[in-house]
Amino acid sequence: MKRFTLLAAAGLFSMSLSAQEAKEEPKEEGFVFTTVKELPITSIKNQNRAGTCWCYSSMAFLESELLRMGISRRL
Repeated sequence: MKRFTLLAAAGLFSMSLSAQEAKEEPKEEGFVFTTVKELPITSIKNQNRAGTCWCYSSMAFLESELLRMGISRRL
């Protein structure tokens, strides 16, 4: 029994020595964004705890439209 265990262990050890090395696959890079058209933007406003997010979004829309049309005053 001892001889069989030793022989099995030697066989398994020799099989692990002859195993092939794993191929290293090229590491995939993550998705890269490309800028198609860059538009001017205004700064981010802090709503804090105000429940008037509709007001902030409306103002952001109007500011963006003014910038898009080329009317660039201090917003």
